Amino acid sequence: MKRPRTRFAYASASYSTVTWRLGYMRRTHYHLPAGRGGEAIPLHKRTLADRERVLGADHPHTLTTRNNLAATYQSAGRLGEAIPLYERTLADSGRVLGADHLRTLSSRANLERARAMAVRPRSRRDSIPVLQSGFVS
Repeated sequence: MKRPRTRFAYASASYSTVTWRLGYMRRTHYHLPAGRGGEAIPLHKRTLADRERVLGADHPHTLTTRNNLAATYQSAGRLGEAIPLYERTLADSGRVLGADHLRTLSSRANLERARAMAVRPRSRRDSIPVLQSGFVS
């Protein structure tokens, strides 16, 4: 059976490499909740490099992977690296998918959330004094 022709062409041997790398990407989601985002970053970087090489920088899967890398940077507290990736993903998503596409809108929301965190980092310690001040002694 022939594979359907699409705008995004790729060689089947390289495609299997990218599919294999997805196992790395799936494992990164287990690192994030445990506060081990720093360990997930190299895995996302390898997956992004593979997808850019095989599928191209404008492929929707590559855009999703770039967004995931930015989210991993953000969860690791590395906003200086996350925000430029979000900006690039938003620009490419708008150009490739359109301004009203769900992924483009999601990229815009992710970028704004990261910018808000950069302006005022939010942590649990910030909210504790507010809760404590509400109690009457």
